[in-house]
Amino acid sequence: MPRLVWSRPWPWVSLVLGALSATLMDRRPERAWLVVGAIALAWTGIIATLVARRIDGAPLSAISARRVALARALARMAALNPIQFALFFTLPFYYRAYVGTPGQAVFLALLGTAASVTLWEPLEKRVASHPVGSALLQSLASFAACNAMLPLFGLANRTSLILAVIATMIAVPLAAVWSAPALSTWRRRVPVLALALVWPLVMALPAGRRAVPAAPLRLVEGAIGTALDAYDLLDGAERLGAAPTQLVCYTTLSAPRGLRDAVVHVWRKDGAELDRIAVTVRGGREAGFRTWSIKQNIGPRPAGLWSCSVETASGQLLGERVVVVGDPGLTTGANAP
Repeated sequence: MPRLVWSRPWPWVSLVLGALSATLMDRRPERAWLVVGAIALAWTGIIATLVARRIDGAPLSAISARRVALARALARMAALNPIQFALFFTLPFYYRAYVGTPGQAVFLALLGTAASVTLWEPLEKRVASHPVGSALLQSLASFAACNAMLPLFGLANRTSLILAVIATMIAVPLAAVWSAPALSTWRRRVPVLALALVWPLVMALPAGRRAVPAAPLRLVEGAIGTALDAYDLLDGAERLGAAPTQLVCYTTLSAPRGLRDAVVHVWRKDGAELDRIAVTVRGGREAGFRTWSIKQNIGPRPAGLWSCSVETASGQLLGERVVVVGDPGLTTGANAP
């Protein structure tokens, strides 16, 4: 098959265009449909490439070899360029939702590595030519796009997470067959099957869901106090010497316009879960949407380390705030990401 004239300088052109696109792209939430559409286009490009391979194997008496090469190149671009777009579009949303846990750090590292791979065409081609590498690249893009963007269409966070897992499980075998049409041996099939199954298994675990930043939501500020005045917390503190009659968890959440979902304030004392209080979040307010919950029954012995973590309905962590009631020695082990 003849090489196209522009194939030699293309890696550098691709690098420059990719870097410019990642830096200058319009990431307004209103463009979420483009990200989901990009994933659908990537799947279409994969299918088109498989069709092009069949044509490539046919006699070329009536079809120019150069035209077939061009068609294959365009199909490949239709498969890989949307992946790059989806990864770089969603990466800042996940970074802003990051709360510093080790699991979320691993997720961001994987997402950032996958996005970086797409910038250098020879490396992207090498990764995409391996069934596991191609499946991992496509699955990360599909999961990141669906999980972060579907809530902007009015879907609940839990529903978006489930659909993201389903999309990922579809993407894995598609991408694997695209990179290696003849997965003829179990030695090549097992890693692909394992990758397809690892997503639902990991997301079925609370620790797995907490490892995914709760994009497009973000905790702007939060505190624990004892009293509210209209929509403001009066006395946010990290330590309360006297036992209060109630505790107030006050949070401000940033959410894009169009998002309306419930998050949960999870109250704990000395690490033991006491209450889960659902609060509604509506997106679109520049200063963030203010939410609070009140813990009134604090028991006859309130002294201890109290915490209020903000989580999505599916268990993704947005942040945590703590307050020590009573003995100052109980601050040992306090953590408030």
